[in-house]
Amino acid sequence: MLLLNFSFSHAKEKPLQIAVIGGMVSSGMWQEVASAFSQESGIETQIAISGNKEELDAYVREHRVDLITMHSSDTISDLVADGLFERLTPWAKNAQMIVGSKSNPAHIEPNDTLPEALKKIEQSRSPFLVHPSGGTFEVANAL
Repeated sequence: MLLLNFSFSHAKEKPLQIAVIGGMVSSGMWQEVASAFSQESGIETQIAISGNKEELDAYVREHRVDLITMHSSDTISDLVADGLFERLTPWAKNAQMIVGSKSNPAHIEPNDTLPEALKKIEQSRSPFLVHPSGGTFEVANAL
């Protein structure tokens, strides 16, 4: 995840406008981060938009926001290159996990890597579902 720097110059008069990648909102993570930030700084925040990176990209090109959170990608690099944001700051990262039945039909071991585990699932012809989020699909397709 990338957090882009912003100026506090108007933050005392009105809430900071934030563009937040959707998974952070749907998981409840952003609400916790924003609450802790507001308690620590006394500065309120407001989600201007939450969605996938394409939705955030389109929105921030038409509307001013003070902060954006987005996965590292060409999209966020382009926003910086186009002068809309500056000083990318990595501050969080994703992790993937596999959840399965206790019977473990693919015989996945705790120390198996994600590619090894997926190969075992494929070889055992075990059922496999992918969470319907863009990031998860990107990881699954890359493997």
